[in-house]
Amino acid sequence: MKTIFIVLISFNLWAKDSESVKMKSFDGFPIEVVTEQPEGINKLEIKKVVVFVHGSGAQNYDEDLSAVTVPKGTKNLFFKDLSEAFLKRGMATVRYNKRTFEVKKRIDENPNYKNSEDVKNYIQAPFEFLIKDALHFATYAQSQFRNAQVIMLGHSEGASVVLQAAQQNKSIAGTALIGFSNEPITSSLLEQFVYRSQSIFQKLDKNTDSELSPKELSAKSDMAASIKQQTKVLDLDRNGNISLSEFNAGNYSNLVIQNDFYNRNYLTDVAKLARNSEIVKDAAFKILFLQGEYDNQTPLFYSQSLDLANREIWKKQNLRFVYFPKSGHALDPRENLSDLNYQKASKGTLDKVADEIAKFY
Repeated sequence: MKTIFIVLISFNLWAKDSESVKMKSFDGFPIEVVTEQPEGINKLEIKKVVVFVHGSGAQNYDEDLSAVTVPKGTKNLFFKDLSEAFLKRGMATVRYNKRTFEVKKRIDENPNYKNSEDVKNYIQAPFEFLIKDALHFATYAQSQFRNAQVIMLGHSEGASVVLQAAQQNKSIAGTALIGFSNEPITSSLLEQFVYRSQSIFQKLDKNTDSELSPKELSAKSDMAASIKQQTKVLDLDRNGNISLSEFNAGNYSNLVIQNDFYNRNYLTDVAKLARNSEIVKDAAFKILFLQGEYDNQTPLFYSQSLDLANREIWKKQNLRFVYFPKSGHALDPRENLSDLNYQKASKGTLDKVADEIAKFY
């Protein structure tokens, strides 16, 4: 069913036309998509349309990060908030439910759906399907706004997806990348589950002997209390302390036990494709890097390494690197690099992202 509704935002004195439809993707699979534009502007007058592509997991078109955001109960709709910043600058936006979100919703309603042909086909080539979905909605955006540049904004996993999509579809004007990684998802998982947690260990390890003693674990700290409760599991040599290696083993065991993280078909898909840095090096389309300096999931050095290569060797004019101090994986405020808590991105940050895209394209 197609619904059209108009929302008035009185305190900003601006309005938007918003259209939500169920439409078929490239293979006929139905996916909900939301198209928004500033109210009162004809579609043919729109000069830029931004297509949003999600991070990993079962993400809806708002990329709802509320479940991992503090303080608890905070509504954090990252893509929706970004979209509103773009609309205020005269751009249109296209956001769609990720295929994994639609599949999960159907399985929750009917567990037998996991045996359907839709699911079987998707799990044979999951990353390929994500790219084809992105390409499909980029084409849809162009059909809706025929005089507009199509810009694809990817967050985290979506940054890789939009680079692949823009490489394949030459009509895409460019990409904006938030939370860029140049490594396969296995490296990102290692970063997220093991390396970024080591800063917690180091803070508690007051005598820097790479061991957490019962005294150190008695510190007034939520993390110390949490680790202390797991001592019986983590203390493999039963010496009463938790070594850095044992701590790492505990975190890495999540990747061993939950082997679904390592989807062979997904990894095979990725291995067939050009590495992200190869695409960036050869790309004729514009690429805007929007990187949080306190991002501990796709660390700053990934973007900085390409920035360095471009300044010293490639010298391409179609690349721009913008860094956001004290900002995390979703450009959200962080206290330091070891801060694992998401917050809502500030209005200033959202406005800066929109301004950067408006002037770069």
